[in-house]
Amino acid sequence: MTTTAATSLSSSEVRSLTVSSALAALRQGTGRAEPRDQMLNADALRALRPVLEQRMAVHRSLFEPTWVKGDGVFESFLDEFPSLDPGADQLMNAGVRDDVIFFEVARHREGVGLRYSHMLRFPLRYLSDGGEATLRTEALARLSKQQQALEAKNAAFSDAETAVLTTLRQLAREDQAGA
Repeated sequence: MTTTAATSLSSSEVRSLTVSSALAALRQGTGRAEPRDQMLNADALRALRPVLEQRMAVHRSLFEPTWVKGDGVFESFLDEFPSLDPGADQLMNAGVRDDVIFFEVARHREGVGLRYSHMLRFPLRYLSDGGEATLRTEALARLSKQQQALEAKNAAFSDAETAVLTTLRQLAREDQAGA
């Protein structure tokens, strides 16, 4: 993995760093239009964290209720997209690979004080400027697709139910005629 040089920003520069400029910082020195396999410096990560936490919460509220087994690698939404605890989690080693931001999360275990870490990832398209609109659009599209699938299943069930009930009536008439 290629690492970009971490630049030091003043606290006022960090406060004014937008999502776009933080992501643009990834591209500095690479000569590429798209961020690929780039590490975020600490300043960019601090600037992105509030937006990341907010967008992850919106993502969870929009997509978790409609998650079905087979939507991702894992069976549950929380396995695919573990939660981020703003008070207990420390973000480290963040970077961008293709269209996903990934980062290591260190969390203190309650009562033990030992840290453990795991990797989290989040689609970059939801983090960039306009990402919340993208979340909403994709959530509506997902809901519509699931509704269409449900309507198709209901229609198939209705056809099967009609066929079974027709056969049962026919068998009942045959039983009455034979009796």
